[in-house]
Amino acid sequence: MEQKETSEVDWIICFALIQFKNPALWKRIFQRKEDRVNVEHAYRIGKGSKINPRENSKHIYEWVAPFKDGFLNNRSLFAHLEPIYNFICESKYRNFEDVIVLKELQSFSQDISVPDLNNWFLPRYKILLKVLSSKTQGANLKGISQVFHTFQALLVSHYSHRLDSDTSFKKTFVDVHVYNFIAKFLFNKILLKKNHSDPKWVRNFYHQKNSNPPNDDVDCKNLCSLHFTTVYSIINIQLIKIKTNQTLEPQLSEYISVLKIIEHMFAIIESLIHVLIRLISKHEQIRINRKRAYCQVYLERELSLKKTYLKGFYSTISAIPKEKLQGLLKMVKIVIISLLEELERIEWKYLVAFLEKFPAYEISLQKKRAYIQAALLVTTERNLIARFRLSNCFNNTTGT
Repeated sequence: MEQKETSEVDWIICFALIQFKNPALWKRIFQRKEDRVNVEHAYRIGKGSKINPRENSKHIYEWVAPFKDGFLNNRSLFAHLEPIYNFICESKYRNFEDVIVLKELQSFSQDISVPDLNNWFLPRYKILLKVLSSKTQGANLKGISQVFHTFQALLVSHYSHRLDSDTSFKKTFVDVHVYNFIAKFLFNKILLKKNHSDPKWVRNFYHQKNSNPPNDDVDCKNLCSLHFTTVYSIINIQLIKIKTNQTLEPQLSEYISVLKIIEHMFAIIESLIHVLIRLISKHEQIRINRKRAYCQVYLERELSLKKTYLKGFYSTISAIPKEKLQGLLKMVKIVIISLLEELERIEWKYLVAFLEKFPAYEISLQKKRAYIQAALLVTTERNLIARFRLSNCFNNTTGT
């Protein structure tokens, strides 16, 4: 029985790897066509746009001109973006992790209050997220992308500093920018269109262009990629700070603080997979064989998993009408795979020495990885299983 179980799991993983590594072969084998959404253009805009160093900070006003009623309604706050934009234009560094070497990042948000960030900068950041991820053409995507990266740098600066000064903020950070982003922003506003009405200045722009507002046609994959890049950049900066600012002996509490953030991320991923299992079971039977090791792990974990995130997700999806379930199912898969992909971008190398010295934390991480793997195997979703198996961060972090 043990051999049969192992064989079945190996076949699932084998097929998943074929589908993920060689989609052309997969299609030839099964002789079926799959719809593909071309997100390459949006993806390049979000992650690979290059800023002309000859452009100065005044050009940021040109890029937001179509949305001037929203961005220039408070010029004193908008002026904070000028030096950030100018630095990004002139800098040879390609990501925030490089900026930390210059100690410039800290200065980006030093004069901005928490209320101003929450009430003015963050809502506009989310609108830029939607505009960049919209399949509707209308805005100058090159210019809007540059403005978005400026807002992104500001948020990274603010939260990396706030995590330093307020150790209790780490769970709040994950709750707001991962859990709430998924449950309230993606599920409620994007999918269900609840309280989704954009400000008048956004609607007016798209009305003039005879286009639909960005909420109506959003590329969820690109949206997640852009936002989770912000989240993981903040985590990486915390790790790089530990590495560059350490004395002879790094502070134990600093490493634990970062690991707590990562653990909250794992909890959200695992909770989403449990949500996925419930959604799948609504229209097809999921067989859980208690004799299979991964099924046993899943069932045991179902009892011990903290319900904080799970209850919130269930509460959100319980109100979703039947006609929206397929859309929700697709969105949950996209979010899970986006989170798995972005986990790889964490600078795990900076944790190796710590985890070798304190193996209990490595063991804890491995347990959480085992829980995620067991839940994914229960779903039998080949793409998700393959993405998990190919992820370096889900091997032993220390490489042992």
